[in-house]
Amino acid sequence: MGPVRFFVAAEAQARIDDDPVHAPAPSDSLDPRASEPWLLPHNSGEHHDVLGKVTVPLGTQQVVRFTGIVSDAQRLLFDPVLKYHPTWAPGSD
Repeated sequence: MGPVRFFVAAEAQARIDDDPVHAPAPSDSLDPRASEPWLLPHNSGEHHDVLGKVTVPLGTQQVVRFTGIVSDAQRLLFDPVLKYHPTWAPGSD
């Protein structure tokens, strides 16, 4: 019986402008987006992939292999008005 072997590969990506989206024009003329109301930049995105493989020998002729893949993605919509809102502002935390 041989040794138990394992293999792990991981990839991670983070982007500041992952997917800029269009948004309705703000009703407040003092909003920073009033001059260019359609594009909301800085929509960050993260993507993680992990692959793992374990090889377990059961004897001289038999081998058991376990393989698994995990993938996770997250996107955050950035809106300057919401970020600095006095009540719900994540920028104030």
